[in-house]
Amino acid sequence: MHIGVNCLTLRQGEYSGVHVAVRGLVNALVAGAREEDRFTLYVQRSAPEGLPKPSERVRHVRPVWPVGWRVGRITYEQFRMNSRAFADQIDLLHCPAYVMPVWFLKPAILSVHDLFGLSMPQLCTAANRSHLQRMLPRSLERAARVIVPSSWVRAEIMAWNQA
Repeated sequence: MHIGVNCLTLRQGEYSGVHVAVRGLVNALVAGAREEDRFTLYVQRSAPEGLPKPSERVRHVRPVWPVGWRVGRITYEQFRMNSRAFADQIDLLHCPAYVMPVWFLKPAILSVHDLFGLSMPQLCTAANRSHLQRMLPRSLERAARVIVPSSWVRAEIMAWNQA
């Protein structure tokens, strides 16, 4: 299987809880995969530390335009990721940081670490809150599967979906 992983949220020097979780998840995914599985990691122009290094099984793909700023990254994720994944012939895309391309045409797995952007928006920056409020519900609807870190987050998502 050829698995794409959206690592664009990872930038040099950023180590929030989500960044640490994404790095750990990507490393565990690659380390625990079958020998025949291949990975394409969509990374910033300067690949962040702590990700699996390029090899026969792991490829790093850098974007065609700067995505180190929020608007550039979101634009790339929403409007370029689909065609990039098709060109790379991936079978599955993993989006480990809350949001996936809304119009993605292949199966995608979404990781959601919490719902603070929806349940406690005052804890987020205005830009992050706006992005999550618009894109997280759509991503949850479109994802083939959703990965959460705890039964509490799962229950929170289930309750939010029923509201």
